[in-house]
Amino acid sequence: MDFNRNVDKLIDWPAGVSFNQVLDVDNTAAVVAELFSVGQFKSFYGKIDTSDEDSLIESLIIAARRMCEQYCGINFKARTVVATINNLNGGTYLPYGPVGTVASVSDIDGNVIESGNYKITGSQFKQIQWPTENYLVVTYTGGYADCPNDLLTAVKAQTLFLYENRGDSTVGMSPQAALILNPLIRK
Repeated sequence: MDFNRNVDKLIDWPAGVSFNQVLDVDNTAAVVAELFSVGQFKSFYGKIDTSDEDSLIESLIIAARRMCEQYCGINFKARTVVATINNLNGGTYLPYGPVGTVASVSDIDGNVIESGNYKITGSQFKQIQWPTENYLVVTYTGGYADCPNDLLTAVKAQTLFLYENRGDSTVGMSPQAALILNPLIRK
């Protein structure tokens, strides 16, 4: 964009408008257990009879869950999420919900904001309404305690897709998993 030609538009721009509301997310906390076991995947979905590649399948289950979670912006398993957000306008959605308990809200300098001094609205996919500060760090539990069956099916489809296409450098999302997850994208 050539700002020299659009100076009049920059002057009309409202003060305090913020972009890139989610600045950083640490969503790498370990889950207690995966959505399904290697045995469940092999017998009920993958129809795999041998146990030669069980460790590979276990790794693929983890990778498939992570790929599906990132694809739609939802945690399928509950875990701790730490999000750094720009809440200058208020109403920033907390990523990787559904959001359970909010453990803490602090400013960028690490000063804890007491629970009466911030407002969070919503039931599953929550927003922080105020304070309207440039940067807040919010720590919360994000994800399902019991993952819905359609999301389980998407992870199983992605696991099988990764298993059948191992070694192919162009592998992305399984068409079946993408079909299931497309209506749920929260990015």
